[in-house]
Order: sequence, then structure tokens, then C-alpha cells
Amino acid sequence: MTYQWIGSTVLAFIASILIGNYWNNWPVDLSALYFAAHFYQIGAHDLVYAPGGEMFWKHAPAEWQALAAAHGRPDALVPAFVYPPIWAKLLGPITQHVGFIAFSNIVLVLFVLSLVASISLSFAIGRRLVAENHGKMPSFLIWCVIGGYAAGFTSVGALSLQLLQPQIIVTFLLILMLFLLLSGNDILAGATLALAAAIKLMPAMLVIFLVMERRWSALAAFIAIGIMLGLGSVLVVGWPLHQALIDRLASLDSEILVSRLSIGVELVLYHLHQLWQGSVIWQINQPSMVDQPAVNAFLSRFVFVLGLLGVWLLTRVAPIITRMWTRFLGVYLLVVVSSPLAWLHYLLLPILMIPAIIGVWNKRWLHVLLIVIGALMSLPVFLWLVDVFWAGYVQVYLHFGLAVAFLLLSLRVATHRPADLIQGLR
Repeated sequence: MTYQWIGSTVLAFIASILIGNYWNNWPVDLSALYFAAHFYQIGAHDLVYAPGGEMFWKHAPAEWQALAAAHGRPDALVPAFVYPPIWAKLLGPITQHVGFIAFSNIVLVLFVLSLVASISLSFAIGRRLVAENHGKMPSFLIWCVIGGYAAGFTSVGALSLQLLQPQIIVTFLLILMLFLLLSGNDILAGATLALAAAIKLMPAMLVIFLVMERRWSALAAFIAIGIMLGLGSVLVVGWPLHQALIDRLASLDSEILVSRLSIGVELVLYHLHQLWQGSVIWQINQPSMVDQPAVNAFLSRFVFVLGLLGVWLLTRVAPIITRMWTRFLGVYLLVVVSSPLAWLHYLLLPILMIPAIIGVWNKRWLHVLLIVIGALMSLPVFLWLVDVFWAGYVQVYLHFGLAVAFLLLSLRVATHRPADLIQGLR
């Protein structure tokens, strides 16, 4: 009980620091949501998405730049809106009464509270995992310190807060979904996943996890709520903007995101292909989209399918909580690294959940490994590499390697008792 009170106090203290650090900030990713909502509200629907059918723009339209100037930041970077149009509709009225900085401060508090809730939920899940494996869970105080560092002071957490990336909310919803599944609340779990997919489409791929687990009630709830949300969105917003989003998503099939913040296997394969041809470069000056060789698309899908098969095979004889925890993280990480838009902030979920392995098996090498991973993911290391002009792809390989490390560590949780595994296979 004492550790819980102290841990809660530490978590509240870290939350207050994070709110203070990013108060009155200009969060780039959130600006895309606010600006799109503004243009939707004033009836300029053609300005909601990037013109020309592309996913992103190299230079923001003059109207977007003028809106940034009207909010006091004429030099601000204003990225394209890439979310379902219903959010532009729902937030539109707010933009007429609340300025962007005030809006971002409100969202900042909401997102920090979401991080606090995610840390608490991941502890509750981890405690069940460790108990099933007869281990010793770190105290809530230690968990809050680790979670606070991961959420606020790693490259993943700090960038998510700097940008006020909606992935923070999605992370909370996905961890909540797993918690609900472990608690037997399948209907609510499916509805939670549907809500997460309504914010970002990527979480919909976690139906693979539900199928692996044969949680048909959760799957049915996801489908039913998802259809209701989708039809409601079309009825409220209209079809043209949904078609615009589909057109932009379709452009991703033939392109690769080149960015220091990418953790995708497609970019790694693309760079290795360049290396094979002898025309490789290491610097990445700014994010861009490049044509994807056909073989890269095939290899990326092959890695995804092979990875899913491996996750299923290696976890099918594990105890139920261990199996679900591992499959959830495994499927999530495979979906992320195989995604055309594999951003670094998608690692927020695994870095909040993976410390539970400390309690599963208490090994010195594991402690050392997690300390090394924590150091490599620290914000100072990230910023140092940003200042090294040739280290663009170094960061890509580092982040991709960390995603692979999280995948292997999660699988190790399900297979760390070889005798049980062999007996189960027999």
C-alpha cells in the first residue's frame, strides 16, 4: 500500500512536469487535426486533405500557411491531415471558439492523463502475467518510475508529447482492450478496439489477435461497432471526403516512407536494395515518399505472414495470460513494422508493457539489456543522432532493431520454459 501511494505520487509529479514542459507548445501533428477541422467547419472541404491525391504534401497550401500565421506561427510546419474525416467534423465547432494553443493545452492534459492510465493498466496486466509465471512483479513505485521515464523522457514518449500525437490515445485504448479481454469483458474490448480503429485505421489489424485467441464475441463487437461508426461517419460527413482518404491511402501501396522516424521493414529493405546496387546514401534530410520496388512489397508481406505464423506457433502451448500478452505484443509489433507508415511513436505501447518481463524471469543479463535499450531510446541519444547529418539511416536501423528486440523479448516470455514447451508439443 505504501509503494502504491508513493508510486501514485511519483506518477502525478512526472505528469505535472510533462504538462509544464509542453504547455503552450506548438504540437505539429495536432495542428493537422485542428486545421483540417477549421477548414471543414468553414465549408472549405477541398482543403481538408492534401490536394492531388497524394498522402502528404511537400509544401502546405497557402490557406494552411495563412491559418498558421493567424495563430501567431507563420513559420510553423503544418503537416497534412491523414485521419478519418469524422474527426474534422466533430472538432470543427471547437475551432471557431478555441484558439489552437488553448486547444493544444487541453489536449496535452488529456494525453498526459492517458499516459498515466496506460502505465497503471500495463502494471495491472503485467502483475497477472508475472503471477501466472510465479515470478516477482516490480513494485508499483518502480513501475511508475520506469513508465514515467518511458512516457516522458525517451525519444518515443517525448516526441509523442512534443507532437501531441493521437497515437497516445490509441495506445491507451489498445492496452485497455487487452485488460478488458483478460477480465472477460469481450464486448467492451471489441468496442474499444473499434474506437481505436476509428481514430487510426492501423489498430483494425489487431483483429488478427482476436482470431488467434478465438474471441468471437470481441470480434463480433468490433465488427458491429465498427460498421456503426463507419456508417455514421459517412452519413454525417458524406462520401466525398471518405473517398479522398481512400485515394490517399491507396497511394501508399506503391510508395515507401523515408524518414528518420520510420521503423518499417519496407524502408530497411529499400536501403538494403540501394546498398546492393552500390548507390546507397545514409543521410535523410527530410521525410519523403519514394517509389517502392515490387520485390520489397512482396518481401514485406512475406515477413509479416511468416512473423504471424511464428507468433502463433511459439505461443500455442503457453499459459493463457502469457499467451495473450505475447500474442498481443507480437501481432502489434508485426503490424507496425510492416505498415507503410511505420512511425517511431508506435513503439509507445511496447515500451510501456515490456518491463513486465523483469518479473517473469529475474536475470542479470535481462536487466543489463533493458538498461541498454533504455539508454538507446533516451531523448539525448536521439537528438545527438539528429545533429549527425549522415546518421539518418542509422536511426532507422536503431529503431527497427529496437522493435525487433521487443518482438523477440515478448516471444521469449512465452518460451522461457523449454520443458513445458516440449511437453505441450507432444
